[in-house]
Amino acid sequence: MDMPKITIDVSQIKKVFGKLTFIRNYSAYILPLVLIVVAAALFIVSRFMSSGLKSKIQKESIQLGRSIKGYSSQDISSRQWRVEKQYQDALETDANAISNLVKQTTQRELLSYGLFPEPKDTSALIFQQYGQKYRQSIEELITHYRARGCPTPMEIAKALQQTRPGGSQSTGSYSAYSGDISADYSVQSMDKAERMIVDELCRESARKANFYVEPLDIPGYEYWGTKPSGDGVRDTVYRYQSIGQSVQACWYWQLGYWIIEDVFKTIGAMNSRCNNLMDCPVKRLMQISFVSDDTGFASRTGGIPGAPRYVRDSDENATAVHTERVSNEKMDIVHFKVAVIIDPQAALEFMEELCSAKEHTFKGWSGDQAQQKFLHNQITVLEVNINPININTNRMTDAGSSHQWYRYGDDAVVEVELLCEYIFERAGYDEIKPKSVKNLPVEENY
Repeated sequence: MDMPKITIDVSQIKKVFGKLTFIRNYSAYILPLVLIVVAAALFIVSRFMSSGLKSKIQKESIQLGRSIKGYSSQDISSRQWRVEKQYQDALETDANAISNLVKQTTQRELLSYGLFPEPKDTSALIFQQYGQKYRQSIEELITHYRARGCPTPMEIAKALQQTRPGGSQSTGSYSAYSGDISADYSVQSMDKAERMIVDELCRESARKANFYVEPLDIPGYEYWGTKPSGDGVRDTVYRYQSIGQSVQACWYWQLGYWIIEDVFKTIGAMNSRCNNLMDCPVKRLMQISFVSDDTGFASRTGGIPGAPRYVRDSDENATAVHTERVSNEKMDIVHFKVAVIIDPQAALEFMEELCSAKEHTFKGWSGDQAQQKFLHNQITVLEVNINPININTNRMTDAGSSHQWYRYGDDAVVEVELLCEYIFERAGYDEIKPKSVKNLPVEENY
Protein backbone atom coordinates (compact mmCIF):
# COMPACT_ATOMS: atom_id res chain seq x y z
CA MET A 1 0.00 0.00 0.00
CA ASP A 2 1.47 3.39 -1.05
CA MET A 3 1.89 5.99 1.64
CA PRO A 4 0.13 9.34 0.96
CA LYS A 5 2.46 12.20 0.10
CA ILE A 6 2.57 15.14 2.47
CA THR A 7 3.58 18.49 1.05
CA ILE A 8 4.55 21.49 3.18
CA ASP A 9 4.11 24.99 1.89
CA VAL A 10 7.23 26.70 3.19
CA SER A 11 6.04 30.09 2.01
CA GLN A 12 3.06 30.00 4.43
CA ILE A 13 5.32 29.29 7.39
CA LYS A 14 7.54 32.23 6.49
CA LYS A 15 4.52 34.51 6.42
CA VAL A 16 3.52 33.49 10.01
CA PHE A 17 6.97 34.12 11.45
CA GLY A 18 7.12 37.33 9.51
CA LYS A 19 4.09 38.65 11.39
CA LEU A 20 5.78 37.94 14.78
CA THR A 21 8.85 40.00 14.02
CA PHE A 22 7.22 43.10 15.55
CA ILE A 23 7.46 41.45 19.03
CA ARG A 24 11.21 41.23 18.65
CA ASN A 25 11.34 44.96 17.93
CA TYR A 26 9.77 45.68 21.39
CA SER A 27 11.36 42.87 23.38
CA ALA A 28 13.31 45.35 25.46
CA TYR A 29 10.07 46.71 26.98
CA ILE A 30 8.52 43.36 27.97
CA LEU A 31 10.43 42.82 31.25
CA PRO A 32 9.83 46.33 32.63
CA LEU A 33 6.14 46.03 31.77
CA VAL A 34 5.83 42.76 33.72
CA LEU A 35 7.59 44.25 36.73
CA ILE A 36 5.22 47.23 36.73
CA VAL A 37 2.14 44.95 36.70
CA VAL A 38 3.50 42.83 39.58
CA ALA A 39 4.37 45.92 41.61
CA ALA A 40 0.88 47.36 41.11
CA ALA A 41 -0.72 44.09 42.28
CA LEU A 42 1.44 43.95 45.41
CA PHE A 43 0.61 47.58 46.20
CA ILE A 44 -3.14 46.94 45.97
CA VAL A 45 -2.95 43.81 48.14
CA SER A 46 -0.82 45.55 50.78
CA ARG A 47 -3.31 48.40 50.99
CA PHE A 48 -6.17 45.96 51.67
CA MET A 49 -4.15 44.09 54.28
CA SER A 50 -3.09 47.31 55.95
CA SER A 51 -6.68 48.52 56.11
CA GLY A 52 -7.89 45.23 57.67
CA LEU A 53 -5.08 45.18 60.22
CA LYS A 54 -5.76 48.77 61.17
CA SER A 55 -9.45 48.03 61.68
CA LYS A 56 -8.66 44.97 63.78
CA ILE A 57 -6.24 46.90 66.00
CA GLN A 58 -8.78 49.70 66.39
CA LYS A 59 -11.51 47.27 67.43
CA GLU A 60 -9.63 44.79 69.59
CA SER A 61 -6.89 46.88 71.14
CA ILE A 62 -7.50 50.62 71.10
CA GLN A 63 -11.22 50.50 71.97
CA LEU A 64 -10.65 47.82 74.60
CA GLY A 65 -7.90 49.90 76.14
CA ARG A 66 -10.14 52.95 76.23
CA SER A 67 -12.90 50.89 77.93
CA ILE A 68 -10.51 49.64 80.60
CA LYS A 69 -9.18 53.15 81.17
CA GLY A 70 -12.78 54.39 81.51
CA TYR A 71 -13.57 51.72 84.13
CA SER A 72 -10.51 52.68 86.14
CA SER A 73 -11.81 56.21 86.48
CA GLN A 74 -15.18 55.09 87.81
CA ASP A 75 -16.03 54.86 91.49
CA ILE A 76 -17.23 51.32 92.37
CA SER A 77 -19.69 51.09 95.22
CA SER A 78 -18.59 49.24 98.33
CA ARG A 79 -21.88 47.31 98.07
CA GLN A 80 -21.22 46.08 94.53
CA TRP A 81 -20.39 42.62 95.88
CA ARG A 82 -23.95 42.32 97.16
CA VAL A 83 -25.32 42.79 93.66
CA GLU A 84 -22.95 40.14 92.37
CA LYS A 85 -23.92 37.82 95.24
CA GLN A 86 -27.61 38.20 94.37
CA TYR A 87 -26.79 37.31 90.80
CA GLN A 88 -24.80 34.23 91.81
CA ASP A 89 -27.48 33.20 94.31
CA ALA A 90 -30.08 33.38 91.56
CA LEU A 91 -27.93 31.12 89.38
CA GLU A 92 -27.55 28.65 92.27
CA THR A 93 -31.31 28.71 92.90
CA ASP A 94 -32.00 27.94 89.25
CA ALA A 95 -29.50 25.08 89.28
CA ASN A 96 -31.04 23.61 92.44
CA ALA A 97 -34.55 24.00 91.04
CA ILE A 98 -33.59 22.10 87.89
CA SER A 99 -31.96 19.39 89.99
CA ASN A 100 -35.11 19.07 92.11
CA LEU A 101 -37.35 18.90 89.04
CA VAL A 102 -35.24 16.04 87.68
CA LYS A 103 -35.46 14.19 91.01
CA GLN A 104 -39.21 14.71 91.19
CA THR A 105 -39.78 12.86 87.91
CA THR A 106 -39.00 9.59 89.70
CA GLN A 107 -40.74 10.39 92.98
CA ARG A 108 -44.04 8.61 92.42
CA GLU A 109 -46.65 6.94 94.58
CA LEU A 110 -45.99 3.29 95.42
CA LEU A 111 -48.40 0.38 95.21
CA SER A 112 -47.19 -0.65 98.65
CA TYR A 113 -45.30 1.38 101.26
CA GLY A 114 -44.21 -1.60 103.33
CA LEU A 115 -41.76 -3.28 100.95
CA PHE A 116 -38.97 -0.92 99.94
CA PRO A 117 -36.10 -0.81 100.52
CA GLU A 118 -36.74 -3.77 102.84
CA PRO A 119 -40.06 -5.36 103.77
CA LYS A 120 -41.37 -4.39 107.18
CA ASP A 121 -42.76 -7.89 107.60
CA THR A 122 -41.06 -11.16 106.70
CA SER A 123 -44.33 -12.95 106.01
CA ALA A 124 -44.87 -14.16 102.44
CA LEU A 125 -48.41 -12.82 102.72
CA ILE A 126 -47.25 -9.22 102.09
CA PHE A 127 -46.11 -10.20 98.60
CA GLN A 128 -49.46 -11.78 97.82
CA GLN A 129 -51.12 -8.59 99.03
CA TYR A 130 -48.85 -6.61 96.72
CA GLY A 131 -49.96 -8.78 93.80
CA GLN A 132 -53.60 -8.21 94.66
CA LYS A 133 -52.97 -4.46 94.84
CA TYR A 134 -51.25 -4.56 91.44
CA ARG A 135 -54.18 -6.34 89.79
CA GLN A 136 -56.67 -4.04 91.50
CA SER A 137 -54.78 -0.98 90.28
CA ILE A 138 -54.82 -2.27 86.69
CA GLU A 139 -58.57 -2.83 86.92
CA GLU A 140 -59.02 0.70 88.32
CA LEU A 141 -57.05 2.15 85.39
CA ILE A 142 -59.29 0.33 82.94
CA THR A 143 -62.42 1.52 84.70
CA HIS A 144 -61.19 5.11 85.09
CA TYR A 145 -60.43 5.47 81.38
CA ARG A 146 -63.65 3.71 80.28
CA ALA A 147 -61.93 0.83 78.54
CA ARG A 148 -63.33 -2.64 77.99
CA GLY A 149 -62.92 -5.72 75.85
CA CYS A 150 -64.92 -6.95 72.90
CA PRO A 151 -67.94 -9.24 73.48
CA THR A 152 -66.95 -12.53 75.02
CA PRO A 153 -67.77 -15.88 73.37
CA MET A 154 -70.32 -16.44 76.13
CA GLU A 155 -72.08 -13.14 75.37
CA ILE A 156 -72.13 -13.90 71.65
CA ALA A 157 -73.42 -17.42 72.30
CA LYS A 158 -76.17 -16.04 74.54
CA ALA A 159 -77.24 -13.55 71.88
CA LEU A 160 -77.31 -16.31 69.24
CA GLN A 161 -79.26 -18.69 71.46
CA GLN A 162 -81.99 -16.11 71.84
CA THR A 163 -82.53 -16.34 68.07
CA ARG A 164 -83.07 -20.09 68.26
CA PRO A 165 -86.48 -21.61 68.77
CA GLY A 166 -87.45 -21.11 72.39
CA GLY A 167 -85.03 -18.21 72.84
CA SER A 168 -83.70 -17.80 76.36
CA GLN A 169 -86.13 -20.44 77.57
CA SER A 170 -84.40 -23.06 75.42
CA THR A 171 -83.08 -26.06 77.28
CA GLY A 172 -79.78 -25.76 75.45
CA SER A 173 -76.90 -24.19 77.31
CA TYR A 174 -74.52 -21.45 76.25
CA SER A 175 -71.59 -23.83 76.45
CA ALA A 176 -72.38 -25.48 73.14
CA TYR A 177 -72.35 -22.17 71.33
CA SER A 178 -69.42 -20.70 73.25
CA GLY A 179 -67.44 -23.84 72.61
CA ASP A 180 -68.00 -23.57 68.88
CA ILE A 181 -67.23 -19.85 68.89
CA SER A 182 -64.06 -20.11 70.92
CA ALA A 183 -62.80 -22.97 68.75
CA ASP A 184 -63.63 -22.00 65.17
CA TYR A 185 -66.22 -19.25 65.80
CA SER A 186 -68.77 -21.13 63.62
CA VAL A 187 -69.49 -17.87 61.85
CA GLN A 188 -69.95 -19.55 58.51
CA SER A 189 -72.91 -21.45 59.94
CA MET A 190 -74.68 -18.20 60.90
CA ASP A 191 -77.46 -16.92 58.73
CA LYS A 192 -77.85 -13.26 57.78
CA ALA A 193 -80.05 -12.42 60.77
CA GLU A 194 -77.60 -13.96 63.23
CA ARG A 195 -74.72 -12.05 61.73
CA MET A 196 -76.66 -8.82 62.04
CA ILE A 197 -77.36 -9.60 65.70
CA VAL A 198 -73.70 -10.31 66.43
CA ASP A 199 -72.61 -7.20 64.56
CA GLU A 200 -75.00 -5.03 66.56
CA LEU A 201 -73.80 -6.66 69.79
CA CYS A 202 -70.20 -5.76 68.87
CA ARG A 203 -71.15 -2.18 67.98
CA GLU A 204 -73.09 -1.73 71.19
CA SER A 205 -70.05 -2.91 73.14
CA ALA A 206 -67.88 -0.37 71.28
CA ARG A 207 -70.28 2.46 72.06
CA LYS A 208 -69.86 1.79 75.78
CA ALA A 209 -66.08 2.27 75.80
CA ASN A 210 -63.41 4.82 74.96
CA PHE A 211 -61.00 2.14 73.76
CA TYR A 212 -60.52 -1.61 73.84
CA VAL A 213 -58.30 -3.32 76.40
CA GLU A 214 -58.69 -6.17 78.84
CA PRO A 215 -56.79 -6.84 82.08
CA LEU A 216 -55.03 -9.86 80.59
CA ASP A 217 -53.62 -7.59 77.87
CA ILE A 218 -51.65 -5.72 80.54
CA PRO A 219 -48.30 -7.20 81.65
CA GLY A 220 -48.15 -8.27 85.26
CA TYR A 221 -51.88 -8.85 85.66
CA GLU A 222 -51.62 -12.56 84.97
CA TYR A 223 -48.22 -12.83 86.65
CA TRP A 224 -49.71 -11.84 89.98
CA GLY A 225 -52.67 -14.17 89.54
CA THR A 226 -52.94 -17.58 91.15
CA LYS A 227 -55.32 -19.32 88.77
CA PRO A 228 -54.22 -22.97 88.43
CA SER A 229 -53.59 -24.45 85.02
CA GLY A 230 -53.33 -28.16 84.40
CA ASP A 231 -51.78 -30.09 87.25
CA GLY A 232 -50.70 -27.06 89.24
CA VAL A 233 -49.87 -23.40 89.39
CA ARG A 234 -48.07 -22.13 86.30
CA ASP A 235 -44.38 -21.33 86.56
CA THR A 236 -45.01 -17.99 84.89
CA VAL A 237 -47.07 -16.61 87.75
CA TYR A 238 -45.60 -15.37 91.00
CA ARG A 239 -44.43 -17.98 93.48
CA TYR A 240 -42.64 -17.16 96.70
CA GLN A 241 -39.06 -18.47 96.77
CA SER A 242 -37.23 -16.03 99.01
CA ILE A 243 -37.55 -12.52 100.40
CA GLY A 244 -34.87 -11.22 98.04
CA GLN A 245 -36.51 -12.75 94.96
CA SER A 246 -39.94 -11.44 95.98
CA VAL A 247 -38.70 -7.91 96.71
CA GLN A 248 -37.02 -7.83 93.29
CA ALA A 249 -40.24 -8.93 91.60
CA CYS A 250 -42.26 -6.26 93.41
CA TRP A 251 -39.70 -3.57 92.61
CA TYR A 252 -39.56 -4.27 88.87
CA TRP A 253 -43.33 -4.56 88.58
CA GLN A 254 -43.61 -1.23 90.39
CA LEU A 255 -41.50 0.28 87.61
CA GLY A 256 -43.71 -1.48 85.10
CA TYR A 257 -46.86 -0.09 86.65
CA TRP A 258 -45.54 3.48 86.38
CA ILE A 259 -44.90 2.92 82.67
CA ILE A 260 -48.33 1.33 82.16
CA GLU A 261 -49.92 4.26 83.96
CA ASP A 262 -48.26 6.68 81.52
CA VAL A 263 -49.58 4.73 78.53
CA PHE A 264 -53.12 4.88 79.91
CA LYS A 265 -52.75 8.62 80.58
CA THR A 266 -51.63 9.10 76.99
CA ILE A 267 -54.64 7.28 75.57
CA GLY A 268 -56.93 9.09 78.00
CA ALA A 269 -55.63 12.47 76.81
CA MET A 270 -55.99 11.45 73.16
CA ASN A 271 -59.57 10.27 73.65
CA SER A 272 -60.69 13.04 76.00
CA ARG A 273 -62.70 14.87 73.33
CA CYS A 274 -64.84 12.01 72.00
CA ASN A 275 -67.89 10.07 73.16
CA ASN A 276 -66.85 6.48 72.43
CA LEU A 277 -64.20 4.52 70.60
CA MET A 278 -66.16 4.59 67.32
CA ASP A 279 -65.26 8.31 67.19
CA CYS A 280 -62.06 8.32 69.26
CA PRO A 281 -58.62 8.40 67.60
CA VAL A 282 -57.15 5.56 69.70
CA LYS A 283 -59.31 2.47 69.23
CA ARG A 284 -57.48 -0.30 71.03
CA LEU A 285 -54.49 -0.90 73.27
CA MET A 286 -53.18 -4.15 71.86
CA GLN A 287 -49.93 -4.66 73.72
CA ILE A 288 -47.56 -3.35 76.36
CA SER A 289 -44.41 -5.38 76.89
CA PHE A 290 -40.99 -4.86 78.42
CA VAL A 291 -37.89 -5.76 76.44
CA SER A 292 -34.16 -5.97 77.08
CA ASP A 293 -33.07 -7.85 73.96
CA ASP A 294 -32.35 -7.01 70.35
CA THR A 295 -35.50 -8.54 68.87
CA GLY A 296 -36.87 -5.12 67.86
CA PHE A 297 -40.34 -5.70 66.48
CA ALA A 298 -40.08 -9.47 66.47
CA SER A 299 -43.37 -11.32 66.27
CA ARG A 300 -45.10 -11.95 69.55
CA THR A 301 -44.37 -15.36 70.93
CA GLY A 302 -47.33 -15.52 73.28
CA GLY A 303 -47.09 -16.44 76.94
CA ILE A 304 -47.10 -14.12 79.89
CA PRO A 305 -45.07 -10.92 79.42
CA GLY A 306 -42.09 -10.49 81.72
CA ALA A 307 -41.28 -7.64 84.07
CA PRO A 308 -39.08 -4.68 83.12
CA ARG A 309 -35.32 -5.05 83.33
CA TYR A 310 -32.65 -2.39 83.53
CA VAL A 311 -30.58 -1.97 80.38
CA ARG A 312 -26.93 -2.40 81.33
CA ASP A 313 -23.75 -1.96 79.31
CA SER A 314 -22.68 -5.45 80.39
CA ASP A 315 -25.78 -7.00 78.79
CA GLU A 316 -24.72 -8.45 75.44
CA ASN A 317 -28.35 -8.76 74.35
CA ALA A 318 -29.27 -5.15 75.12
CA THR A 319 -31.37 -3.48 72.46
CA ALA A 320 -29.15 -1.35 70.22
CA VAL A 321 -30.58 2.17 70.04
CA HIS A 322 -29.42 5.53 68.78
CA THR A 323 -29.36 7.11 72.24
CA GLU A 324 -26.83 4.52 73.47
CA ARG A 325 -28.08 5.17 77.01
CA VAL A 326 -27.55 2.43 79.61
CA SER A 327 -28.10 2.30 83.33
CA ASN A 328 -25.33 3.98 85.34
CA GLU A 329 -24.77 5.80 88.65
CA LYS A 330 -27.12 8.64 87.60
CA MET A 331 -30.02 6.94 85.80
CA ASP A 332 -31.76 3.61 85.22
CA ILE A 333 -32.94 2.74 81.71
CA VAL A 334 -35.88 0.49 80.79
CA HIS A 335 -37.10 -0.39 77.30
CA PHE A 336 -40.72 -1.18 76.52
CA LYS A 337 -43.05 -1.66 73.55
CA VAL A 338 -46.57 -0.38 73.08
CA ALA A 339 -48.93 -1.23 70.21
CA VAL A 340 -52.26 0.49 69.52
CA ILE A 341 -54.96 0.51 66.86
CA ILE A 342 -55.37 4.14 65.89
CA ASP A 343 -56.63 6.57 63.30
CA PRO A 344 -53.61 7.05 60.97
CA GLN A 345 -53.99 10.83 61.11
CA ALA A 346 -53.53 10.72 64.88
CA ALA A 347 -50.37 8.57 64.90
CA LEU A 348 -47.92 11.48 65.18
CA GLU A 349 -50.04 13.18 67.85
CA PHE A 350 -50.08 9.95 69.85
CA MET A 351 -46.27 9.81 69.86
CA GLU A 352 -46.04 13.45 70.90
CA GLU A 353 -48.55 12.90 73.71
CA LEU A 354 -46.71 9.81 74.91
CA CYS A 355 -43.50 11.83 75.25
CA SER A 356 -45.16 14.90 76.80
CA ALA A 357 -45.00 15.93 80.47
CA LYS A 358 -47.51 14.23 82.77
CA GLU A 359 -48.64 15.10 86.25
CA HIS A 360 -48.28 12.76 89.21
CA THR A 361 -48.69 12.98 92.97
CA PHE A 362 -46.21 12.15 95.70
CA LYS A 363 -46.79 11.64 99.42
CA GLY A 364 -43.28 10.75 100.47
CA TRP A 365 -41.74 7.29 100.49
CA SER A 366 -43.67 6.49 103.66
CA GLY A 367 -46.99 7.50 102.08
CA ASP A 368 -48.05 9.67 105.04
CA GLN A 369 -46.74 13.10 104.01
CA ALA A 370 -48.69 15.97 102.51
CA GLN A 371 -49.56 15.27 98.90
CA GLN A 372 -47.52 17.15 96.31
CA LYS A 373 -48.03 17.44 92.55
CA PHE A 374 -45.00 16.93 90.31
CA LEU A 375 -44.39 16.54 86.59
CA HIS A 376 -42.48 13.81 84.79
CA ASN A 377 -41.34 13.44 81.20
CA GLN A 378 -39.23 10.30 80.85
CA ILE A 379 -40.18 8.60 77.55
CA THR A 380 -38.25 8.64 74.28
CA VAL A 381 -39.56 6.89 71.16
CA LEU A 382 -36.75 4.83 69.62
CA GLU A 383 -38.46 3.00 66.75
CA VAL A 384 -41.78 3.25 64.96
CA ASN A 385 -43.52 0.54 62.98
CA ILE A 386 -46.89 1.22 61.30
CA ASN A 387 -48.88 -1.66 59.84
CA PRO A 388 -52.05 -1.23 57.76
CA ILE A 389 -55.18 -3.09 58.86
CA ASN A 390 -57.73 -4.21 56.32
CA ILE A 391 -61.09 -4.31 58.07
CA ASN A 392 -63.48 -5.52 55.38
CA THR A 393 -67.20 -6.10 55.57
CA ASN A 394 -66.70 -9.85 55.33
CA ARG A 395 -64.37 -10.07 58.34
CA MET A 396 -66.88 -12.12 60.30
CA THR A 397 -66.14 -15.03 58.02
CA ASP A 398 -62.41 -14.78 58.75
CA ALA A 399 -61.92 -17.15 61.65
CA GLY A 400 -58.23 -16.21 62.01
CA SER A 401 -58.76 -12.48 62.30
CA SER A 402 -57.66 -10.89 65.58
CA HIS A 403 -60.14 -8.06 64.91
CA GLN A 404 -63.20 -10.18 64.24
CA TRP A 405 -65.30 -9.05 67.20
CA TYR A 406 -63.94 -5.51 67.36
CA ARG A 407 -65.56 -2.45 65.78
CA TYR A 408 -63.36 0.56 65.11
CA GLY A 409 -65.77 2.86 63.30
CA ASP A 410 -66.06 3.66 59.62
CA ASP A 411 -62.68 5.32 59.07
CA ALA A 412 -59.41 3.59 58.23
CA VAL A 413 -57.18 2.42 61.08
CA VAL A 414 -53.58 1.27 61.41
CA GLU A 415 -51.56 -0.58 64.02
CA VAL A 416 -48.77 1.57 65.46
CA GLU A 417 -45.96 -0.20 67.32
CA LEU A 418 -43.49 1.88 69.29
CA LEU A 419 -40.23 0.80 70.89
CA CYS A 420 -39.55 3.27 73.70
CA GLU A 421 -36.99 4.16 76.33
CA TYR A 422 -37.91 5.13 79.90
CA ILE A 423 -35.47 7.01 82.14
CA PHE A 424 -35.57 6.75 85.94
CA GLU A 425 -33.45 9.35 87.74
CA ARG A 426 -31.66 7.46 90.50
CA ALA A 427 -31.37 10.52 92.74
CA GLY A 428 -35.16 10.50 92.97
CA TYR A 429 -35.67 6.97 94.30
CA ASP A 430 -32.29 5.52 95.26
CA GLU A 431 -33.09 5.80 98.97
CA ILE A 432 -35.82 3.16 98.63
CA LYS A 433 -34.16 1.03 95.95
CA PRO A 434 -33.61 -2.45 97.42
CA LYS A 435 -30.00 -3.44 97.99
CA SER A 436 -30.63 -6.70 96.18
CA VAL A 437 -31.52 -4.66 93.09
CA LYS A 438 -28.59 -2.24 93.41
CA ASN A 439 -26.14 -5.14 93.61
CA LEU A 440 -28.04 -7.35 91.19
CA PRO A 441 -26.00 -9.48 88.78
CA VAL A 442 -26.72 -9.38 85.06
CA GLU A 443 -29.02 -12.40 85.23
CA GLU A 444 -31.98 -11.50 87.44
CA ASN A 445 -34.01 -14.38 88.81
CA TYR A 446 -37.48 -13.43 89.97
